[in-house]
This record gives sequence, C-alpha cells and structure tokens, in this order.
Amino acid sequence: IYNGPLFAGLALVGWIMAGLNRWVVAAFFGTATAGYFVLAGNIALIAAGLLGSIFTQYFQPALFAAPHHTTVERRALAQRVDRIALGYNILALTGLALLRLITPWFIGGLINENYRASLPYIMPAGFFLTATLTHSFYHTMLVAGQREKACGPVDLSFAGLLTMGSVTTAALGGEIWWQFWLLAAPLFSAILSRSLARFYLLQPT
Repeated sequence: IYNGPLFAGLALVGWIMAGLNRWVVAAFFGTATAGYFVLAGNIALIAAGLLGSIFTQYFQPALFAAPHHTTVERRALAQRVDRIALGYNILALTGLALLRLITPWFIGGLINENYRASLPYIMPAGFFLTATLTHSFYHTMLVAGQREKACGPVDLSFAGLLTMGSVTTAALGGEIWWQFWLLAAPLFSAILSRSLARFYLLQPT
C-alpha cells in the first residue's frame, strides 16, 4: 500500500513543505529577507528540529510495537501519540522562546552583525517547523496502525492548509500577518492533523 505513487507523492509534498516559506518570502518580501529567514530557520533547528529527531527516534519503536487490532487498542495508540505531540510542543516552543532570548548575545561571535536582521524570524520559522514535525507524529501513528492509505488525505490536507495560510497571509496581510500565521501554525497542525488522523485510525478494520 505504502509504495509507488503514494510514496512518491508524499515525498514530494514533504519536500515542498520544507522549502515552502523560503519561496513565499522570496516571492513577496524579496530575496534579502528570504536569506534572513533561511538563516533563522537554521538557528531554529537547534531547538525544534533536534528535539523532533530525538522524540522520533525515542518513541517510534514503541509506536510500531503497540497493538492496534481492536478499537480500544487503536484508541490507546492515539492517546499515546497525543501525549508525545503535546510534550514535544511544550518543550520545542519553550526552547524556541529561550533561544530567541539568548541569540542577541551571539551577535559578533557566532553570528555576524550583518545578520542581526534574521533574529526576529527565529520564532516564526521555528513554530512552523514545530507544526510540521507535530504532524509527522500523526503520520507515524497511521503507519503504525496500518492505515497507510490514510496518509494521503491527511498529509495533503495538512500541506494544503499550511500552504494556503502562508500564501494568503503573505499576499493579503503583509509580513506581519504572515509571521502571525507561522506562529499559529502549531495550533492548526494539532487540530487538523489530530482530528483527521484519529478519524482514519479509529475506522473499523
């Protein structure tokens, strides 16, 4: 089930989401701003990306080993993923806020003075990354629960919402509203990804 066109399509969606906002920034706010945003995203990886990798590597084996044949077992799997996603969001978003507070001290040392303008983008870039990694936990849940076909509609719905939000706010609201959208992305990710993934997971076999 999880091969061929589905695998290739979801891989393409993942690639698009990874570069989405740098293309949005370049298109609406200029290449210089895009450069600052990319640097901010690289800094945000320290908190959100590294922590997401740790959570994935630590919890994924247990998710795949969890029983999922009955409704009760699948509901328990969903509740476990909810706890993982919640814990990740609390730690990642707190880490990003702390990182934003201390990065001014790095100017002149680790970060050249010319890139000071990238600092305000750390939290928007990091929050958007947190949203995509939160979604990945629910993607893993569907695969672990042998609901691979559901990854298509769930992943595409998630990607469509975030893409539409980024493009629309950048085009109509300007940079401030676009940043607000990125900061709100974890909330939308939690609501949409959780709701759709649980819906498909809890369907009768």
